[in-house]
Amino acid sequence: MLLAIQVTVIKCGGMAIGMCFSHKIADGLSTRTVANSWASAARAGYSNMVCPRLDSATYFPPRDMSCYNIKTGMTEEKMVSKRFLFNASAISTLKDKYANEIQPTRVEALSAFVWSRFVVATSDQVETQAEADVEAETSITKLYMWTPGVDLRVRMNPPLPESYFGNFSWVVMIMPCMDKTVEEGYGFVAKMREAIKKTKDSDYVKRIQEGDTLFSSMKRKGDDKSSQEPPREEAMRKKIEFGHIIFSSYCRFQLYEVDFGWARPIWVSQATLPLKNRATFMPTRSGDGIEVWINLTDVDMAKFEADEVVLRFVSQASDR
Repeated sequence: MLLAIQVTVIKCGGMAIGMCFSHKIADGLSTRTVANSWASAARAGYSNMVCPRLDSATYFPPRDMSCYNIKTGMTEEKMVSKRFLFNASAISTLKDKYANEIQPTRVEALSAFVWSRFVVATSDQVETQAEADVEAETSITKLYMWTPGVDLRVRMNPPLPESYFGNFSWVVMIMPCMDKTVEEGYGFVAKMREAIKKTKDSDYVKRIQEGDTLFSSMKRKGDDKSSQEPPREEAMRKKIEFGHIIFSSYCRFQLYEVDFGWARPIWVSQATLPLKNRATFMPTRSGDGIEVWINLTDVDMAKFEADEVVLRFVSQASDR
């Protein structure tokens, strides 16, 4: 399935429109572009719509991706998806909290906060597992990775317009030093910017475009049985486990400007995804606050939502 659309008419007279693209062919910005074009055509006719550009293969030619598992990140574990609303006041306080030599943006400040509390919520779980599963005097070392998504359109030379349709998203994997200051989020913004800055090099994007070396390396790892994740026994013997959380933001996508002729949407949200350890930032209708949709296992979520520091900043939390 490449695209699915569901229209639900509510008895009160309202309407909900759902869109679902395959991530193989479209990223979040492409989904926004299609929604805006569709709404513009419905509201004012085709003459005023911005048509999506469908020649992305010119820049990223098709390649053999048989080595890539599209289900990577999906899990059969019991997942919980919850919405955490941060109002303008809470976001402003967090921006001041993480400001050092760098003044963070709203998304950077929230990323630092969510990541640091995720580390706190899951690190004590590892110590409990170590006591239960490992007969050793030392506890398990947990290495945390932070994985933000970036848009390659603006990083190309010359940059591509937002109307280019396709999956131009890329992820950056960062493993911050886990000292106490980083665990609390201090210095996180600087590390974040330093890592993302490397992706703004046109040579970086060019290597992704050429792809041969990158995907050949992925294929070798897929074919090499020794490169696969070690069994639990070996990982426990080495006393190392990995934790990560993936961040993506829709805050600059102007989702509340998608008007089919019945005025702006009352609410724009995302569907529940079977992805583990993911945080998605959605704008509020007023534009002042940010909804953070977080996917965690039920065990991790119970600890995260009970965190007193999280509760001090969240205006509202709700299940899905």
